[in-house]
Amino acid sequence: GGQHHICFEVESIEAARDDMVAKGATVLNGGKPRIGAHGTPVIFVHPKNMGGVLVELMETPKGAH
Repeated sequence: GGQHHICFEVESIEAARDDMVAKGATVLNGGKPRIGAHGTPVIFVHPKNMGGVLVELMETPKGAH
């Protein structure tokens, strides 16, 4: 068992990606968002940049707020 990854919701996946890259983080998949389990764009940040934890950033679903 154990934790596979943690996910944070963000307003804009592109802005979040650009912020992570500007801070020196490695965004997986070449930084190209893909569609995640909830039909929203997602990216993953490499665990080496996040204290050993795989971090997923998920764009807020349309109409969620």
